[in-house]
Amino acid sequence: MTLPLRLWIAALAALVAALTAAEASAGAWPRDTGRAFLSFSRDLSRAGSGPSSAYNSAYFEYGLGRDLTFGWRAGRGSGGLKEAHMFLRAPLTPPVEGTFAAAELGLGVRHPLGRPSEVVLVPGLSWGREVETRAGSGWAGVEATVALGLKSGDHWAKVDATFGISPRPDAHVVVQVRGYHDRGGGSVTLAPSYVHRLSPTLRTEIGVTQQVVGGHRRGVFVGTWMEF
Repeated sequence: MTLPLRLWIAALAALVAALTAAEASAGAWPRDTGRAFLSFSRDLSRAGSGPSSAYNSAYFEYGLGRDLTFGWRAGRGSGGLKEAHMFLRAPLTPPVEGTFAAAELGLGVRHPLGRPSEVVLVPGLSWGREVETRAGSGWAGVEATVALGLKSGDHWAKVDATFGISPRPDAHVVVQVRGYHDRGGGSVTLAPSYVHRLSPTLRTEIGVTQQVVGGHRRGVFVGTWMEF
């Protein structure tokens, strides 16, 4: 499978964005043994005066021990798309000065509207780094996944670069760059958000999205994070 040049450019741009922001999500960090993370989100967007669309997603992680993390992702779009996959993530190298790198392999199902369901293979790489700034401690991260339909040969890719900072113990300010590419083309979307801690195990998030490459969609999203 040969990935388009534009995908590599988008991945490089996302990586640069995350690195320079420190001077994405924190997926590279292994989950502690027996600890779990669960999140739900709803994303609403529209292009100009056109119809709005929604995407609902859920994400779960569980620490298996020995730095292994099991998880799953699931999503459903208002256009009829349904997708879900399970994955296993392992570190590539021991952490060095707060920097982590990991690889994952997932297997799942994708069901676009009007097409049959298909088994998909989803490998991924992630990188994360703890950072300290004058405004507070934080993190920078990059997560990249490439999904391959085992029957059709279709492929699509996502690259998310994230920088987050905690100006207060109960607050996080997050800036994310989301890259996506499939046979129909590519897109890059900016997604800043604010996360507020409601309790030691529960956080809520609200943010906005603005597509900057591949279209002009803009929207809002809300989410909930839980750790237990």
